[in-house]
Amino acid sequence: MPVMDGWEFIESFTRIKHKITKPITIYMVSSSVDDADIERAKNIQEISDFICKPMTIEKVNQIFGVTEYIS
Repeated sequence: MPVMDGWEFIESFTRIKHKITKPITIYMVSSSVDDADIERAKNIQEISDFICKPMTIEKVNQIFGVTEYIS
């Protein structure tokens, strides 16, 4: 991200989330496979899941609950 990294974003989001009326789901997508990063994300309530890159169509479909798709 050009202005802040994902950790900085989640810190900022946490400070303003009480002002947001719509439900927001956050998936952290990272190239990091560091267990410390994965554990850190799991311990942050606002993060729904930590997904390691590369993204695949299967991972995207899983996020959106798509069980059948045409390739």
